[in-house]
Amino acid sequence: MKRLFKSRYGTVYALFFVFVTVSALTRTVLFLQSFRDMDSSLGLILKIYGMGLFFDTVTFSYATALLIVYLAIVPARFFRYRLHTYLLYSISMIALFCMFFISFAEYFFWDEFGTRFNFIAVDYLIYTREVVGNIWESYPMSALLSALLFMTIGGFLLIKRCIAISVEHPGTGRQRLAGTLMLLSLPVLSYCFVDLSRSSISENRFANSLAENGIYTFCEAFMHNSLDYYEFYKTEPDKDTFNTLRQLTAEKNAVFTDSDPFSGTIKRIVKKHPGDEADCNVILIMMESMSARYFDAFGNKEHLTPNLDKIAREGMLFKNLYATGNRTVRGIEAVMLSVPPTPGRSIVKRPHNENLHSIGSIFAEREYDNKFIYGGYGYFDNMNYFFGNNGFTVIDRKNFTNSEVTFENTWGVCDQNLLERLLKESDASYADRKKFFSFVMTTSNHRPFTFPDSQIKIPANAPHRNRKRGVAYTDQAIGEFIEKARTRPWFKNTLFVIVADHCSSSAGKTDLPLENYRIPMIIYAPALIAPAEIETLASQIDTGPTIFDLLNWQYESSFVGQSILKMSPAQERAFIANYLNLGYLTDNMLTILKPGNTVSSFTVDRETNTIKQEQHGLDKHQRKAIAYYQGASFLYQQTISRNPSPLLIAHKNPLSRPAYVKEKVLL
Repeated sequence: MKRLFKSRYGTVYALFFVFVTVSALTRTVLFLQSFRDMDSSLGLILKIYGMGLFFDTVTFSYATALLIVYLAIVPARFFRYRLHTYLLYSISMIALFCMFFISFAEYFFWDEFGTRFNFIAVDYLIYTREVVGNIWESYPMSALLSALLFMTIGGFLLIKRCIAISVEHPGTGRQRLAGTLMLLSLPVLSYCFVDLSRSSISENRFANSLAENGIYTFCEAFMHNSLDYYEFYKTEPDKDTFNTLRQLTAEKNAVFTDSDPFSGTIKRIVKKHPGDEADCNVILIMMESMSARYFDAFGNKEHLTPNLDKIAREGMLFKNLYATGNRTVRGIEAVMLSVPPTPGRSIVKRPHNENLHSIGSIFAEREYDNKFIYGGYGYFDNMNYFFGNNGFTVIDRKNFTNSEVTFENTWGVCDQNLLERLLKESDASYADRKKFFSFVMTTSNHRPFTFPDSQIKIPANAPHRNRKRGVAYTDQAIGEFIEKARTRPWFKNTLFVIVADHCSSSAGKTDLPLENYRIPMIIYAPALIAPAEIETLASQIDTGPTIFDLLNWQYESSFVGQSILKMSPAQERAFIANYLNLGYLTDNMLTILKPGNTVSSFTVDRETNTIKQEQHGLDKHQRKAIAYYQGASFLYQQTISRNPSPLLIAHKNPLSRPAYVKEKVLL
């Protein structure tokens, strides 16, 4: 071993051994965290560690390429200087600190999301204030940083002698050339032949993630934060896709504006029922990370949400509603735009997302006072820009006065303060004789789960107390808001829509664990709507059309979503997705579209929300899944074609209609 370090590249070799050791230890810790959720057979364990070593080596080759180039060009005379030795010491110290820091970060990220670094980590990196504040408030950072410092010093002392030996052996010109070519060939070959598909060693998602390297997955997500459906996913001819999509979005009370089934549009006039249209106010409260499993109605025995449970009993509870994704922006996208999720980042965060056809635009056409109310700074996740450019007045943290804030953390003011401001805004709209639609986003049920907790009934020392107390606090805040709203003159003419953005966790054994997408939705208006439990399988994207159905409005729609109250059993479906995998769920089948033009279908047990077995062949379920997702991607690209840019990617199967791109068809 000592002979290996008698080389110009001895420092690289020393760092490599530390890197693969730290990576293996990290992999072991994450493996133990997920032990009960995966097969622990010897064969799979060997695959995990074997493929893990491969990805660790690939990652290290990328990370040290510049260091290798530097070592290759340093003259032999300078190589032996003490200054050069100290420079290598400094580089090694920094590298070691980064290794240990990333290892710690991976542990906490896995604990929160059940995966290696992915697009969520990339997105969060943009919002330094919120993320750093959240980390500092959630974890004992002083102790962790001290531990990192001691580990860095300890690691350096272990390899210091190796570096010292290396600087005494600059090698001959031939040795330098051979070493350089060998080491630099690794990142070059990796770039040409290696991608994350090689980590697919099992049907278990945890095993595949363990076989990866967190730095590699982070960089992969950074490079591919936007995916073109037509390039990466299974497609059908666009004409066939839209013919199928029109059939899937057809409704008894709707008429398409273009009778040509191959027109590439799903624009239609949704007609009202007999009777008058309602001019009710609408308040939509989107709850942060509120899984269905926290409610009594979904089997919870801990009574974490007594207020929401009471509201659900007195209102219309939708018991089989599924979130489209695992991020807040996905929930906003689904509810606002009523479209299935497109791969990559949410439309809320993409360019060309102004003046879209949304539920907000329907309210705006009827001169409603539209407001987006958020307790944090709405530049996070591009929310202010999205709502501000789609017909809403934006009210965020900077609009709260000191007297309105009794408690806040890095994400913004507590839910009680947020909903107090909602009362004021509703009172103001009513005083101005304006009908109003308010979209409100809560934040308190989010790590670090800090809030005015003196009133929370969950014991502070209860197991998993943070999340449970977060759920209990949001429940209490909404309960207080409803009771105060009950005293307002606008209460009897207001529709309250309470829905989650996503579940508290999306981690599971499979790519798309169904139970971790099931969310509650309540529509509450005791003077207008009779209590009911709706068992229809539906999606977040159906929220807006269901509201308009209850209001008995006639409107023009390009929504993919439909009223849940009008769905026939054959129309029931839900869309669930993560960054890469696009799921289409029916009563007994889950179809998943994956990059690489891969389509898989599985039978499911809806009682337990578990996947049973894979079904083979491109059947009607797969064609419907393609129609929905390809159609949604096509509609979005058609929308941004109104303002062409280099980001606009041509379709493989464009519709041959010259007037099509010129037509203003919105999402």
